[in-house]
Amino acid sequence: MSTLRLRPHHILCLQTFRGSGYSPDFVAGMKKIVAELEENAETSLQIVNICDDICHLCSNRNGWSCTSLRPSIFDVLVSGRYNILPGKEYTWKTLLSMLPPLSLELLEECCPNCQWLSLCRQIVSEETPVST
Repeated sequence: MSTLRLRPHHILCLQTFRGSGYSPDFVAGMKKIVAELEENAETSLQIVNICDDICHLCSNRNGWSCTSLRPSIFDVLVSGRYNILPGKEYTWKTLLSMLPPLSLELLEECCPNCQWLSLCRQIVSEETPVST
C-alpha cells in the first residue's frame, strides 16, 4: 500500500476499531487499513487536516470536508497535545510511540462528544489491566 493520508484523531480510532462503523463499506475500508497497519508498522502515513483515507467512505463526508466540525476539533486536540504535525509523514510505529497508551483520560481529553466515545471507553476499559 502506498502512503496513507490520516487525520490526527484517527490515530486513536484505529486503535479502538473493533468492527463498528457508519456503513458496511466504511467498516470494510477500516478493516483493510487496520490490517495493513498491523501487518506493517512501517507503513508511511501523511498527516492531513482534511478528509483522509478513512473518511472516503463515511456518510458524513462532503468532498474533502466533514459535515461536522467535531472531527476538526478532535484533530486539533490530538495534534496539539502530541505534536503530530499536518503535512508531515510518520510511520504507524512512530505515531504510536508519540502517544501514551490508550486510557479513559486520553479519550476524554481528545474525543469530547464523539459519537463513538462510549464504545471506545468500553474497549479501553476491557483491555486496560487493573493495577494491583
